[in-house]
Amino acid sequence: MSPGFAGFYAFNPMVLLSFAGEAHFDILMVAPLVWALWLYETGRTRWAVALASISSGIKWVTLPLLPFFAGRRLISGAAVALLVLILPALFFWESLPQLFSGLFQFGSTRSFNGPIYDLLRLGLGAPRSVSIAVVGGLFLIVLLWRWLLRKQSAMDTQIRWFLGALIVLSPTVHFWYLAWLMPFVALRPSLPWLSFSLTMGAYFFVWMNPQWGLRPWQQLVFWGPFFIGMVYELWSTRGRVLWPKRPVSGFGETVSVIIPTLNAA
Repeated sequence: MSPGFAGFYAFNPMVLLSFAGEAHFDILMVAPLVWALWLYETGRTRWAVALASISSGIKWVTLPLLPFFAGRRLISGAAVALLVLILPALFFWESLPQLFSGLFQFGSTRSFNGPIYDLLRLGLGAPRSVSIAVVGGLFLIVLLWRWLLRKQSAMDTQIRWFLGALIVLSPTVHFWYLAWLMPFVALRPSLPWLSFSLTMGAYFFVWMNPQWGLRPWQQLVFWGPFFIGMVYELWSTRGRVLWPKRPVSGFGETVSVIIPTLNAA
Protein backbone atom coordinates (compact mmCIF):
# COMPACT_ATOMS: atom_id res chain seq x y z
CA MET A 1 0.00 0.00 0.00
CA SER A 2 1.05 3.58 -0.54
CA PRO A 3 2.77 5.13 2.53
CA GLY A 4 0.53 8.14 1.89
CA PHE A 5 -2.36 6.18 3.39
CA ALA A 6 -0.67 6.61 6.77
CA GLY A 7 -1.48 10.30 6.46
CA PHE A 8 -5.16 9.52 7.03
CA TYR A 9 -4.08 8.71 10.58
CA ALA A 10 -0.93 10.75 11.18
CA PHE A 11 -2.36 14.12 10.11
CA ASN A 12 -5.94 13.51 11.18
CA PRO A 13 -7.17 16.43 13.33
CA MET A 14 -9.29 14.06 15.41
CA VAL A 15 -6.23 11.99 16.31
CA LEU A 16 -4.09 15.06 17.02
CA LEU A 17 -6.75 16.57 19.29
CA SER A 18 -7.60 13.30 21.05
CA PHE A 19 -4.11 12.15 21.91
CA ALA A 20 -1.49 14.86 21.36
CA GLY A 21 -3.92 17.60 22.43
CA GLU A 22 -6.01 16.12 25.25
CA ALA A 23 -3.93 13.03 26.16
CA HIS A 24 -6.81 10.54 26.26
CA PHE A 25 -5.45 7.15 27.27
CA ASP A 26 -7.45 5.37 24.53
CA ILE A 27 -4.28 5.48 22.43
CA LEU A 28 -2.86 2.84 24.79
CA MET A 29 -5.79 0.62 23.78
CA VAL A 30 -5.44 1.34 20.06
CA ALA A 31 -1.69 0.65 19.82
CA PRO A 32 -1.72 -3.03 20.91
CA LEU A 33 -4.88 -3.61 18.84
CA VAL A 34 -3.08 -2.44 15.69
CA TRP A 35 -0.08 -4.60 16.61
CA ALA A 36 -2.44 -7.55 17.18
CA LEU A 37 -3.83 -7.09 13.66
CA TRP A 38 -0.31 -7.21 12.20
CA LEU A 39 0.51 -10.38 14.17
CA TYR A 40 -2.76 -11.99 13.08
CA GLU A 41 -2.07 -11.23 9.41
CA THR A 42 1.41 -12.78 9.71
CA GLY A 43 0.01 -15.99 11.18
CA ARG A 44 1.03 -15.56 14.83
CA THR A 45 -2.42 -16.09 16.30
CA ARG A 46 -1.51 -16.60 19.96
CA TRP A 47 0.60 -13.46 20.04
CA ALA A 48 -2.25 -11.62 18.33
CA VAL A 49 -4.67 -12.78 21.04
CA ALA A 50 -2.18 -11.71 23.73
CA LEU A 51 -1.86 -8.19 22.28
CA ALA A 52 -5.62 -7.90 21.76
CA SER A 53 -6.05 -8.97 25.40
CA ILE A 54 -3.69 -6.21 26.51
CA SER A 55 -5.86 -3.80 24.53
CA SER A 56 -8.96 -5.15 26.33
CA GLY A 57 -7.23 -4.86 29.70
CA ILE A 58 -6.68 -1.15 29.08
CA LYS A 59 -10.24 -0.52 27.89
CA TRP A 60 -12.84 -3.26 27.80
CA VAL A 61 -14.53 -2.19 24.58
CA THR A 62 -12.30 -4.53 22.53
CA LEU A 63 -13.07 -7.62 24.65
CA PRO A 64 -15.61 -9.14 22.19
CA LEU A 65 -12.93 -9.07 19.47
CA LEU A 66 -10.85 -11.78 21.18
CA PRO A 67 -12.76 -14.74 19.65
CA PHE A 68 -12.23 -13.21 16.19
CA PHE A 69 -8.48 -13.14 16.78
CA ALA A 70 -8.47 -16.67 18.21
CA GLY A 71 -10.30 -18.07 15.18
CA ARG A 72 -10.29 -21.86 15.23
CA ARG A 73 -7.99 -21.92 18.26
CA LEU A 74 -10.69 -20.85 20.67
CA ILE A 75 -9.51 -22.97 23.60
CA SER A 76 -5.85 -21.99 23.44
CA GLY A 77 -6.87 -18.41 22.63
CA ALA A 78 -9.13 -18.31 25.69
CA ALA A 79 -6.26 -19.58 27.86
CA VAL A 80 -3.90 -16.88 26.57
CA ALA A 81 -6.56 -14.18 26.98
CA LEU A 82 -7.39 -15.20 30.56
CA LEU A 83 -3.72 -15.31 31.50
CA VAL A 84 -3.05 -11.83 30.09
CA LEU A 85 -6.21 -10.31 31.57
CA ILE A 86 -6.27 -11.93 35.01
CA LEU A 87 -2.64 -11.56 36.11
CA PRO A 88 -2.63 -7.72 36.10
CA ALA A 89 -6.15 -7.68 37.63
CA LEU A 90 -4.93 -9.57 40.71
CA PHE A 91 -3.15 -6.44 41.90
CA PHE A 92 -6.50 -4.58 41.87
CA TRP A 93 -8.57 -7.49 43.18
CA GLU A 94 -10.18 -5.56 46.04
CA SER A 95 -11.40 -2.75 43.78
CA LEU A 96 -12.75 -4.95 40.96
CA PRO A 97 -16.37 -4.83 42.28
CA GLN A 98 -16.30 -1.02 42.05
CA LEU A 99 -14.91 -1.32 38.52
CA PHE A 100 -17.79 -3.56 37.40
CA SER A 101 -20.30 -1.30 39.15
CA GLY A 102 -18.92 1.82 37.49
CA LEU A 103 -18.93 0.16 34.08
CA PHE A 104 -22.58 -0.87 34.49
CA GLN A 105 -23.64 2.59 35.64
CA PHE A 106 -21.81 4.29 32.80
CA GLY A 107 -23.57 2.09 30.24
CA SER A 108 -27.04 2.13 31.73
CA THR A 109 -27.63 5.39 33.62
CA ARG A 110 -25.82 8.01 31.51
CA SER A 111 -26.07 9.13 27.91
CA PHE A 112 -24.56 11.79 25.67
CA ASN A 113 -24.54 12.20 21.89
CA GLY A 114 -25.49 8.61 21.01
CA PRO A 115 -27.35 8.95 17.66
CA ILE A 116 -29.57 5.85 17.78
CA TYR A 117 -30.02 5.97 21.55
CA ASP A 118 -30.98 9.67 21.52
CA LEU A 119 -33.40 9.06 18.66
CA LEU A 120 -35.17 6.43 20.77
CA ARG A 121 -34.89 8.18 24.13
CA LEU A 122 -35.42 11.83 23.21
CA GLY A 123 -36.97 11.66 19.76
CA LEU A 124 -39.51 8.87 20.32
CA GLY A 125 -39.77 9.19 24.11
CA ALA A 126 -38.87 5.56 24.79
CA PRO A 127 -37.96 4.67 28.41
CA ARG A 128 -34.25 4.39 29.17
CA SER A 129 -34.49 0.64 29.75
CA VAL A 130 -36.17 0.11 26.37
CA SER A 131 -33.63 2.30 24.58
CA ILE A 132 -30.74 0.38 26.15
CA ALA A 133 -32.36 -2.94 25.25
CA VAL A 134 -32.82 -1.89 21.61
CA VAL A 135 -29.27 -0.61 21.04
CA GLY A 136 -27.86 -3.57 22.97
CA GLY A 137 -29.87 -6.00 20.87
CA LEU A 138 -28.79 -4.31 17.63
CA PHE A 139 -25.15 -4.51 18.70
CA LEU A 140 -25.45 -8.24 19.44
CA ILE A 141 -27.00 -8.75 15.99
CA VAL A 142 -24.04 -6.98 14.36
CA LEU A 143 -21.62 -9.06 16.43
CA LEU A 144 -23.32 -12.32 15.41
CA TRP A 145 -23.48 -11.20 11.77
CA ARG A 146 -19.75 -10.45 11.66
CA TRP A 147 -18.98 -13.79 13.32
CA LEU A 148 -20.92 -15.61 10.57
CA LEU A 149 -18.90 -13.68 7.95
CA ARG A 150 -15.54 -14.27 9.64
CA LYS A 151 -14.29 -16.69 6.94
CA GLN A 152 -14.88 -14.28 4.07
CA SER A 153 -13.97 -10.97 5.71
CA ALA A 154 -10.53 -9.60 6.51
CA MET A 155 -9.74 -8.99 10.17
CA ASP A 156 -9.36 -5.23 9.71
CA THR A 157 -12.88 -5.20 8.22
CA GLN A 158 -14.19 -7.05 11.26
CA ILE A 159 -12.54 -4.54 13.59
CA ARG A 160 -14.02 -1.60 11.70
CA TRP A 161 -17.51 -3.05 11.77
CA PHE A 162 -17.27 -3.97 15.44
CA LEU A 163 -15.90 -0.64 16.68
CA GLY A 164 -18.13 1.29 14.27
CA ALA A 165 -21.28 -0.43 15.52
CA LEU A 166 -20.17 0.05 19.11
CA ILE A 167 -19.75 3.80 18.58
CA VAL A 168 -22.98 4.37 16.62
CA LEU A 169 -25.08 2.30 19.06
CA SER A 170 -23.47 3.54 22.29
CA PRO A 171 -25.56 5.81 24.55
CA THR A 172 -22.45 7.97 25.10
CA VAL A 173 -20.15 9.09 22.27
CA HIS A 174 -17.26 11.48 22.87
CA PHE A 175 -15.25 12.69 19.91
CA TRP A 176 -12.10 10.77 20.89
CA TYR A 177 -14.02 7.47 20.64
CA LEU A 178 -14.01 7.97 16.89
CA ALA A 179 -10.20 7.95 16.89
CA TRP A 180 -10.35 4.23 17.79
CA LEU A 181 -11.18 3.55 14.15
CA MET A 182 -8.72 5.82 12.39
CA PRO A 183 -5.78 3.36 12.04
CA PHE A 184 -8.15 0.86 10.41
CA VAL A 185 -9.81 3.48 8.23
CA ALA A 186 -6.32 4.36 6.97
CA LEU A 187 -6.06 0.78 5.65
CA ARG A 188 -9.30 1.15 3.67
CA PRO A 189 -10.30 4.83 3.48
CA SER A 190 -14.04 5.24 4.01
CA LEU A 191 -16.01 8.41 3.30
CA PRO A 192 -18.38 8.12 6.31
CA TRP A 193 -15.58 7.75 8.86
CA LEU A 194 -13.22 10.26 7.26
CA SER A 195 -16.02 12.85 7.30
CA PHE A 196 -15.85 12.69 11.09
CA SER A 197 -12.36 14.15 10.88
CA LEU A 198 -14.06 17.49 10.20
CA THR A 199 -17.56 17.24 11.65
CA MET A 200 -16.28 16.08 15.04
CA GLY A 201 -15.50 19.77 15.61
CA ALA A 202 -19.20 20.23 16.41
CA TYR A 203 -18.51 18.35 19.63
CA PHE A 204 -16.92 21.43 21.15
CA PHE A 205 -20.25 23.25 21.22
CA VAL A 206 -20.63 21.48 24.60
CA TRP A 207 -18.30 24.10 26.07
CA MET A 208 -20.97 26.71 25.35
CA ASN A 209 -23.74 24.74 27.08
CA PRO A 210 -23.80 24.84 30.89
CA GLN A 211 -25.72 21.53 30.93
CA TRP A 212 -22.98 19.80 28.91
CA GLY A 213 -24.99 18.64 25.95
CA LEU A 214 -25.44 19.15 22.23
CA ARG A 215 -28.56 20.71 20.77
CA PRO A 216 -30.33 18.81 17.96
CA TRP A 217 -28.85 20.96 15.18
CA GLN A 218 -25.37 20.53 16.65
CA GLN A 219 -25.81 16.75 16.72
CA LEU A 220 -26.99 16.97 13.11
CA VAL A 221 -23.74 18.69 12.14
CA PHE A 222 -21.80 16.04 14.08
CA TRP A 223 -23.59 12.95 12.68
CA GLY A 224 -25.37 14.10 9.49
CA PRO A 225 -22.45 13.83 7.01
CA PHE A 226 -21.59 10.40 8.44
CA PHE A 227 -25.00 8.92 7.69
CA ILE A 228 -25.13 10.63 4.27
CA GLY A 229 -21.70 9.18 3.49
CA MET A 230 -22.84 5.77 4.69
CA VAL A 231 -25.82 5.79 2.33
CA TYR A 232 -23.56 6.88 -0.55
CA GLU A 233 -21.02 4.15 0.20
CA LEU A 234 -23.78 1.55 0.33
CA TRP A 235 -25.09 2.73 -3.06
CA SER A 236 -21.70 3.13 -4.79
CA THR A 237 -20.51 -0.36 -3.76
CA ARG A 238 -23.89 -1.94 -4.55
CA GLY A 239 -24.10 -3.31 -1.05
CA ARG A 240 -20.67 -4.97 -1.03
CA VAL A 241 -19.78 -3.16 2.18
CA LEU A 242 -22.51 -5.25 3.81
CA TRP A 243 -22.19 -8.53 1.93
CA PRO A 244 -18.69 -9.22 0.59
CA LYS A 245 -18.26 -11.62 -2.28
CA ARG A 246 -17.75 -15.21 -1.25
CA PRO A 247 -14.25 -16.57 -1.93
CA VAL A 248 -14.05 -18.88 -4.93
CA SER A 249 -13.89 -22.52 -3.84
CA GLY A 250 -13.22 -25.65 -5.88
CA PHE A 251 -12.29 -25.66 -9.53
CA GLY A 252 -13.58 -22.90 -11.77
CA GLU A 253 -13.26 -22.39 -15.48
CA THR A 254 -9.97 -23.15 -17.22
CA VAL A 255 -8.15 -20.12 -18.62
CA SER A 256 -5.50 -20.39 -21.34
CA VAL A 257 -2.83 -17.69 -21.51
CA ILE A 258 -1.17 -17.28 -24.95
CA ILE A 259 2.06 -15.29 -25.05
CA PRO A 260 3.34 -14.45 -28.56
CA THR A 261 7.14 -14.55 -28.69
CA LEU A 262 9.86 -13.74 -31.23
CA ASN A 263 12.50 -16.42 -31.78
CA ALA A 264 10.91 -18.73 -29.25
CA ALA A 265 13.66 -21.33 -29.66
